[in-house]
Amino acid sequence: MVVIQIESGKIRGKVGVDARGRKFYSFQNIPYAAPPLGELRFKAPQPVRPWQGTKTCTHEGNESVSRHLMTKKFVGCEDCLNLNVYTPQLPKNGKPLPVMFWIHGGIFMTGSNKSELYGPEFLMAEDVVLVTINYRLGILGFLSLDDSSLGVPGNAGFKDMVMALKWVQGNIHHFSGDPDNVTVFGESAGAAAAHLLMLSPMTKGLLHKVIAQSASALNNWVFSKRSAKLIAKTLGFCSSDDRKLVEFLRNVPAQELLKAQIRIDSIDFLENDYRFFGAVVERPSDEEPFLSERPLDIILKGNYNHVPLIIGYNAREGMAFDNIIPFRAREPFFKNMELSVPFSLNVQRGSKISKNVADKIKRFYFGNIEQNRAENALQYYDLVTDTCFLRDIYFAVKYQARTSTKPIYFYKMTLETDLNIFKKLAGATAPGVYHGDDMGYLFKTAFTPEIVPGSVENISQKKITKLWANFARCGDPTPEWKPVEVDKINYLEIGTEMRMKVNPEPERMAFWDEFTTRFHKMTLVKIDQGELIGTISKDLDGNNFCSFRGIPYAKPPLGKLRFKAPQPAQPWQGIFPATENGNCCYSKNLFSKKMLGSEDCLNLNVYTPKIQETDLLPVMVYIHGFLSLEDKSVGIPGNAGFKDMVMALKWVQKNIKHFGGDARNVTIFGTSAGGAAVHFLMLSPMSQGLFHKVVMQSGCALNPWSRGRNCDREISDFFGKKTGGELLERLQNVPVEVILQVQEKIGFGLAPSKKKAWGLVIDHGDGAFMPQEPLEIITLKKFQTLPLMVGFAKCEGMVVETYKPARITPMLQNFENNIPHFLGIEPGSDKSEALAKKIKQKYFGNEEIPGKNHKFYEMVGDNLFVYGIYSTVKKHSLVSDAPIYFYRMSLETSLTFFQIKQAKRGAIHCDDIPYLFKTVFTPSLSSLERNFVKKFVQWWTNFARFGNPERNTWRSVNKTEMWILDIDKKPTLHEKLVHETLPFWDKIYSESPSGQKFV
Repeated sequence: MVVIQIESGKIRGKVGVDARGRKFYSFQNIPYAAPPLGELRFKAPQPVRPWQGTKTCTHEGNESVSRHLMTKKFVGCEDCLNLNVYTPQLPKNGKPLPVMFWIHGGIFMTGSNKSELYGPEFLMAEDVVLVTINYRLGILGFLSLDDSSLGVPGNAGFKDMVMALKWVQGNIHHFSGDPDNVTVFGESAGAAAAHLLMLSPMTKGLLHKVIAQSASALNNWVFSKRSAKLIAKTLGFCSSDDRKLVEFLRNVPAQELLKAQIRIDSIDFLENDYRFFGAVVERPSDEEPFLSERPLDIILKGNYNHVPLIIGYNAREGMAFDNIIPFRAREPFFKNMELSVPFSLNVQRGSKISKNVADKIKRFYFGNIEQNRAENALQYYDLVTDTCFLRDIYFAVKYQARTSTKPIYFYKMTLETDLNIFKKLAGATAPGVYHGDDMGYLFKTAFTPEIVPGSVENISQKKITKLWANFARCGDPTPEWKPVEVDKINYLEIGTEMRMKVNPEPERMAFWDEFTTRFHKMTLVKIDQGELIGTISKDLDGNNFCSFRGIPYAKPPLGKLRFKAPQPAQPWQGIFPATENGNCCYSKNLFSKKMLGSEDCLNLNVYTPKIQETDLLPVMVYIHGFLSLEDKSVGIPGNAGFKDMVMALKWVQKNIKHFGGDARNVTIFGTSAGGAAVHFLMLSPMSQGLFHKVVMQSGCALNPWSRGRNCDREISDFFGKKTGGELLERLQNVPVEVILQVQEKIGFGLAPSKKKAWGLVIDHGDGAFMPQEPLEIITLKKFQTLPLMVGFAKCEGMVVETYKPARITPMLQNFENNIPHFLGIEPGSDKSEALAKKIKQKYFGNEEIPGKNHKFYEMVGDNLFVYGIYSTVKKHSLVSDAPIYFYRMSLETSLTFFQIKQAKRGAIHCDDIPYLFKTVFTPSLSSLERNFVKKFVQWWTNFARFGNPERNTWRSVNKTEMWILDIDKKPTLHEKLVHETLPFWDKIYSESPSGQKFV
C-alpha cells in the first residue's frame, strides 16, 4: 500500500506489476467531481469536495448506470464520476512523465474504465502516467433540453471529461505526471469524444495531443436528437413544458430511466438516423458551452486546439455490426438498402432520390448480384465499415489537414493475431481486423492470452504501445510515419510489418468523395479573404446551382464601430463554412414579431449556376426592404446602412469573379425600402462605378417614407439628456436590446407628414453618402445615368393591413397627417388645414368618418408609393439617355407576399417578390404560376444581361411617352399610365412652397 496527498485529500493506492515485471502504482476510484445526484442530475459537473482522512483507492469505482456490453446485465450507479491513475513512479527529482488520458467507448450508452478491458500493464512498461475515467452515459450524460434557463443544454458527459482534464491539471504532478504534456486518447465513442475535446473551446490548455481510434467527431452516430419528451412518454408522462419534464425525469429511479432509454434506442445506430444520446450543438445560454457550432464548421474555420493528432481505423470495423446491433435491428438493413443512405444527406426516406442513392450504393458494393446475407458478408462488412466508421474519419482527416498547424498521423490496422480480443470474443471468422481489436495491443484485458516472448503477439504489442507512447512523449510516433498532407493522405498500415502508403481504400473513398460532392452538396471557392465552402442545391428545373451563405463582407460593427461606417472584412484562417444563412440585423421579424438576429450581421449570400473564371455571368445584387446624430464631431453623420451596401458592392467588385460573376455587369435591385435604397445608391457619389443597371420595385428616393431625420434629441431624452460624445459612448456600450427599446419608443409612424426616425439623411464632408437632396441630384443630372427598370403594384396601399392600428389611425383621424413632408407646409396652418380637406374630398367625397376601405388603400398607395415612383420615372426620363422600363404589377395568384385576408383588387405591395424568389410561403405552383415565375425571372435576368427586359415588345419611356407594361394574366403595354389621381398630386406638388417640385 502507498499513501499520497492530492488537492482534495489523502488517498491510499496499491502496487502492481507491468508487462516487463517492474512495479507500478495504482490508484482507483478517485473522485474528480461531486456526485451528480438530485438537482445535479443531467447538469454540468461540479468540483469535487475535499474529504477528511485517507480515502482508500485500491478497488475500481462505480461505472455509470448502463447495460453491460457483454453480460447485458444492468450495472453501475449515478455516483460514477471517478477515475483511475496508474504511474510507474511517484514524485521525485527528475523529469515528469507524459500523461495519457483514456476515454472508453460504448456508443455513449455502455462501457467503463474497468481494468477487465483497460488494464495498465502494457502502457506502464513505456514510462507514461495513465488516467482512465468514467463519465455519465445515456440519458444521465446526454439529456438535452430547449429551455436554456433549466441548465440542461446537453453534453454533460463531455463536460464530465473536461472536469476530469481539469482534475489532471491540478493533481497529476502528485503522480509524477506532466500537466503540460497530456495526450487524450480513446476508441470508438471514446475516439469521437477525444476529437470533440480537441474541437471544444472548453479544453483550451487542458490537452496537448489527441489519438482517435476508429471514430471522429464527424461520425453521424456521434450526434443525437433531443429525446426528453420521448423518454418521458415511454415512462407514461406527457408534457411539452421542459421544466415539468426535467422535474419528472429527476425523480424517476435511474434503473427505470435505463429501461426506458433501451426501449427507444435501437435501429438508429445504423447511421441512417440521429441517435437518442450523444453530442448536441448547444443553444445559447449562461452556461459555458462544450459545443456551440457543428464540428465540421469548427474544423473548416480552424477554431480548435491545434495539437498533434493520430487518427485511424481497423480494416474491417463493420464485422462488429453482427454483434453490437441486435438481429431485429440489423435484419432490415440487409433487406432494405435505403437504410444505408446516410441521414446527413437530408434525403426523404422513400423518395425517388433516396431510392436512387440506395441503388448506387448497392451497385457499388454488391454489383448486380442479388443481396444474400451469407454469400455477401464481406461486402456488407465493407459497407458498414465505410458508412459507420471510415468515411467520416477520412473526411475529418481530409478537412482538418487544410486547417491544422500541427501534424496529423493516419493509420489503418490490418494486424491479426491472438491479441485481436474482440474478434475472438465475438466468434467472428471472416478475415480482417474487428472494431476494437487495436485495444488488445494497448491494454491487458481479462481475456488477454499468455504472451510468449518473441512471438508475433509480443513483438506487435510492444511496437504499437511504443508508437502511442512516443507520440505522447514528443508528438511524433516514429520518424518513419509521415503525416498527412493537404492533397495526399499518407497513412501507416499497421500489420505484421509497418508500411507507409497513400490514400486508404482509394476506390471506396473516391465513391464517397464523389457522393459528397453530389449529395452532401459541398463546393470550395477561394476569394480574397480566404477559402470558403458552400453547398449545391437544385433550381426550379432540377439543375444544380452553388450556394454560399453568410459570407462576411465587412468587420462586425460592434463596440466603437456601432453606428459608424463599415470597415473592410478581415481575412480568415482555414476554410469558412458558407453553408448556412448568416445573422440578420437585430430586429423584429416581419411575420412572427419576435426579436431575431445580431449586430454582427454584415454578411451576404452568393448563388451561382457554375463556378468558373471564364465566360462570366451577369450579377444581380438584391437589397431587402439608421442612426443619425446632429453633432458632427462624434462621427455619426448617418446613412451607415447605405454605406454597408456600398461596402458589399465593393466586395462584389473584388470577389464575384471567383463565383463566375462578371464585375463589369452588376445589376442592383430591391423592393420597398430596398427599392428606395437602390435609387439612393444610383444617386450617391460614393457608389459610382460599382454597378451598371438598376431595378426599383415599389420604392424610390422620392417616396416620403424613405427619408430619415436627426433624432438625437429624442434619444438624448431616453438616456437622461446626454449629448454629443457622451451620448455616443452610452449608445455604443448599452446592450443591443436597449437600442431596440429606443427605436420602439421613438416609433415608426406610417403617415407621410413626417420624416422617419430611421432613413436617408443628407450628410456632408468626407465619406458623405448623400451630400445633396435626391431631387436636386436628379434634376441637375449629377448621378450615374444607367438603364433603369421601375415598377409598382396596383394596390400598394393594402399593405397597411400588416401594420398595427396605432400606425394607421392618425391618417384617418387627422388628414393633415396625409400631407407629404416634401411640401414643406407648416402643420396646423390655414394652408395645411385646407390641403387636408382637399385630400379627404378627393378620395372620400363627403364621408364624415372615413373608414379603412379601398378608398383609404388607394390614398395611402398613391401618397406613399405610386406618385413618388411615377415622378421618379418622369424626372429621370427628362435627363437620362439610358433606357427606362416602367411596369405596374396587377397579377393576382396564390403567390402573394403578405397573407392578407381582405378581398383584393389586384396585386399589393411586394407581390412581385414571390415570382423572383422562393419563400417559406411558396405553395405548389399551378401551371399559370409556374409560367409567370419563369416570365418574371426572364424579364429581370434579360434586363441584367442585356439592359432590356424584352426586346421589341417592352418599350422604354422617353421624354414624351411614358410606356408602361401592365403585368396581368395577359401583360399589356400602354402608351401612358392611366391613374386618375396623378393630376391631383401633380397640381399639389406644383404649388409646393418648399422647392420640392416633382413636376
